[in-house]
Amino acid sequence: MCLKNSLVLDSGATVHLISNPEMMQKLHHKNNSTTIHCGGKSWRHTKTGELCDDLKELPLPQGKVLLAKDGIANLLSLAELTKLYQVYFDSAVENAFYVFKDDGSGSYIKFERRKNGLYMLDVDDGPDPINLLTVKGEMERFSDTDVKRAKLARCIQECLCFPSDQ
Repeated sequence: MCLKNSLVLDSGATVHLISNPEMMQKLHHKNNSTTIHCGGKSWRHTKTGELCDDLKELPLPQGKVLLAKDGIANLLSLAELTKLYQVYFDSAVENAFYVFKDDGSGSYIKFERRKNGLYMLDVDDGPDPINLLTVKGEMERFSDTDVKRAKLARCIQECLCFPSDQ
């Protein structure tokens, strides 16, 4: 299982720790370090940044997150997410955590329970094809990433002589 492009929801974490620097932007060293205690070990983190623009449309941390390049997963603190967003879990319905955007749109992301017991969200662009239908007047309902994908798909379609209605 590849955790490089997955986000793991961690109920025991008190900070967000991202191990994949490609998911981050505006990286810089902090003047004061943050001490992390985990698995009987302690270490100091001084590098911080923000999640990349492609993830900004999602109900994820919008402020500073720590970079842990030596980490084995991208960990999001459940406690910290509940300070920013409505988080819903009902195992009678589905064994997943739903994190809702706070803009009233009803949009959400879902951290699903995997065979390894972790609640994860994959954010990989991967090799799988994607098909997204958009209507020009409705583009504001989609994330920036989805709009970019739709524009690229439309461009490819037009280059192949199959123009679409915008």
